[in-house]
Amino acid sequence: SLGKSALILSCGISIGIAIVVGGILKVVASPPTTGGISNPEAFADYYVKPYIRLPPYFIGVLAGLWYKEFKEKYGLAYKIGTFVRGPIAKYVTQAVGWALMLYIVFMIRPVQESPDAWSEFTHNLVRAFQKSAYVIAMVIIILPSLCGEDTILKRFLSHPLLVPFARMTYTSYLTHLFWVYRNYYSEKAAFTYSHMTVLFNTLANGAIAFTTGCILSLIAEVPLANIESTYIMKKRRPRKTDDKKGGEGEKAKLVDESGENQPTKIMPESVNTDDVTKDSEARIDVPELNDNEPLIKNEGEENNNQQQEEALDGKNT
Repeated sequence: SLGKSALILSCGISIGIAIVVGGILKVVASPPTTGGISNPEAFADYYVKPYIRLPPYFIGVLAGLWYKEFKEKYGLAYKIGTFVRGPIAKYVTQAVGWALMLYIVFMIRPVQESPDAWSEFTHNLVRAFQKSAYVIAMVIIILPSLCGEDTILKRFLSHPLLVPFARMTYTSYLTHLFWVYRNYYSEKAAFTYSHMTVLFNTLANGAIAFTTGCILSLIAEVPLANIESTYIMKKRRPRKTDDKKGGEGEKAKLVDESGENQPTKIMPESVNTDDVTKDSEARIDVPELNDNEPLIKNEGEENNNQQQEEALDGKNT
C-alpha cells in the first residue's frame, strides 16, 4: 500500500510540475502519439523531461502491482478483475477503453486546424494529462485479457507472427527516434510533407527500428533476462494455510468402495493425501475415535491396536 501510494503521489507531483512548466513555455496540445513541439525551448525543457515522461511508467508499475494482487486473489484488484470477467462487463470494459483512447487522439483535431480553438490553459492541461490518460485507456482495453478472458484482442496479439515483434517493442522504442532524426535531418533539400511521403517514411523508420531492436534484444535483453530468471528470480514458497482454510493439516476423508465416508483422522504432514485416495483398491481402514481419545497413545496401546488390525479380514492398514 505504501509503494502504491508513493507511485500515485509521484504521478500527481509530475503532472503538477508539467502544468506549471507548460504554462510558462506555452506548450500546444497535439496527439499523444506525436511530439507536436515546434518551440526549441519547449522540446528541451518539457517534451523530454522526466516530469512529462515518468507518469505513464508509474501507471504501468501500478497496473503490474494490481495484477499481482489479482493473481494472488486478494484486495480491491481481485474484486475488479472478477467483475470485468463477467459475460457483459468484459465487452463494456473494452468499449470504454477504446472510446477513451480514440477521444484522446481525435479531440485535438480542431486545434490542428486552428490553435486558437483552445485557450492556453486548455492546451497546457491537455498536454500534461494526455500521455497518462492514453496509458490508462490502454490498460482498460487489455484488462479483461489480463484477467484471463479469451478476447479477440488477446487472440490477435498472441498470434505466432506477432510474438517476436512483441518481444522487440521496447528496444525498438528506445532506438526509433535516432533513425527518425537520421532520416529527416539527412535531407539535402526541403522536405515536402504529404500523406504518401509520411506513410513511406513511417514504414521505413519502423522497419529499421525493429531491425535494430532485434539486434539489441539478442545482444543484451535476452541474455540479461535469462540471467535474471536463472540467478535472481527464485520461486516463492507457497503460502501456508491454517487448518480451517485447508492445507497441510487438513483432514483427509477416506472413502470406501460403496462411496460412504469413513471416520476421519488427521493425517501427518509428510503424508500426501492425494496418493492415499488415488487408488480405491489401496485404502486405509481407520478405527473410529472417541472425542476424548488421544491421538498419540503409549506403546502398550499401540501393540493392542496392532493385534486388532491383524485380525481384520486380512486388510492392510
